[in-house]
Amino acid sequence: MASLADQMQVSRLTDSLTQVSLTFLLEPDAISSGGPPRPGTLLAGQVKRTILLQDPRVHGHVLTPKEMREQKQTEARLTRQAFHDHLTGLANRALFFDRIENSLHRAGRQGTSITVALIDLDEFKSVNDLLGHASGDQLLAMVGARLSGLLRAGDTAARLGGDEFGLLLGESIEPANLASAVERILACLREPYDLFTARLPVTASVGVATSGPSARTVQELLRHADLALYASKSQGRDGWKLFEPHMRVLEQTKRESEAELRRALERDEIMAYYQPFLFTEPRRIAGLEAFTRWKHPTRGLLSPESFIDLAEETGLIVPLGYELLEQACRSLCEWDARLPDHGLQVMVNLSPRQLGEPGLVDGIVAILTASGVAPRRLVLKIAEDVLADDRLGVLETLAALRETGIRMAIDNFGTGYSSLNRLKEYPIDILKMARPFVEAISDTDEGVSVAAAVVSLARSLGMQVVAEGVEEYEQLEKLHSIGCDMWQGEFFSAPVPPSTASALLERHAGV
Repeated sequence: MASLADQMQVSRLTDSLTQVSLTFLLEPDAISSGGPPRPGTLLAGQVKRTILLQDPRVHGHVLTPKEMREQKQTEARLTRQAFHDHLTGLANRALFFDRIENSLHRAGRQGTSITVALIDLDEFKSVNDLLGHASGDQLLAMVGARLSGLLRAGDTAARLGGDEFGLLLGESIEPANLASAVERILACLREPYDLFTARLPVTASVGVATSGPSARTVQELLRHADLALYASKSQGRDGWKLFEPHMRVLEQTKRESEAELRRALERDEIMAYYQPFLFTEPRRIAGLEAFTRWKHPTRGLLSPESFIDLAEETGLIVPLGYELLEQACRSLCEWDARLPDHGLQVMVNLSPRQLGEPGLVDGIVAILTASGVAPRRLVLKIAEDVLADDRLGVLETLAALRETGIRMAIDNFGTGYSSLNRLKEYPIDILKMARPFVEAISDTDEGVSVAAAVVSLARSLGMQVVAEGVEEYEQLEKLHSIGCDMWQGEFFSAPVPPSTASALLERHAGV
């Protein structure tokens, strides 16, 4: 029991106060329920104490309680917003890093390990560009929901920004079980998504890293996962890679190559080579197709196979494509000056990455206008796989290009995954018959029949056919017999630099 002196001290202290705050913990479900608290629920609140000893009607202390439930709800909401992604409800980058750090400390004490997976949606930018940002946001929310459904106790799913997600697998996973765990993630994500305007198949690339002697910190572990993700993406879509030490070398090589390619664009090292394509009858040059070459200062002339994939991945394919188109238009103007009545066409490739680029149509039209080349003189070539893509927006982009007068061609027709129905839907003017069909013409009668079927299909759809890879006179004769419109190949000329192309034109203008 307190002494008299202690009681007097407390009395003097309380007499000097006019308000005291008392805070009680509120049960979490009372905050989240939004309704009135249940009987027996602890409430957070303040009690205002007013001293009215001198008031004869009271002659005492008045305590006025004030509930703080709404304030606590607001605080809880703000705390959640600070550590969770607003779109998906998953942990954000800050919370994800904190969870990894805590898990690393715990694993260090227990002598175990943790695993982190970084997930990047394949070609998400195209979804935004072609379907709109609302559909892109809807897709991200759906991906977040699917990842949440995969979590075990102790796991954390996070959205790290854009279309990049992270998974912290808090409990140790045996190496033998890791592959099946990641494959479940990929299988879950690749199921089609029902968006506002389309049913969309989406795949993902995954990079995985496990803590250990070389990955003891959050930064080291995430760095390893990021390198594994890059290795996965470099080998194509819908796959995964586990970090290996040699990936550090691959990343350095990639960074150096990207820097070199950027410098190449700045230093005009990218140049166009041209391969003529000719009418089958009469046998004269109809136009020239532009092919990219890199005049490397130390490695010599590089073919597209050595740098186009890098250009696609880094986005450098967009300025590279515009550069190739500008050069082709300049060359066409020079050829027109030498052969004013020939009416040559120029064919330029349009990559899938370029198709998803905002402002593509305006950019191409601007180049044509600046050079003075009529749109009907340009043929833009796209890969056949574009026709198999269910994403909306590709059709609209191609139609907008076609409306300007530009002609469209399908490259390597017969080797991709397009269907006849898709072919009819798209504004295509030319089918480029793939080299294997031309090679088969020389071997069997069946090969001739297949090539004839391609020509017949094209004609039924109002399209022309250019046979690729003609190397023998016999192939040319058989193409003529089945009514193929045009051809190209080394039987006439391989891709050559502009000066050689000009000489070919002058020499064979009437061929």
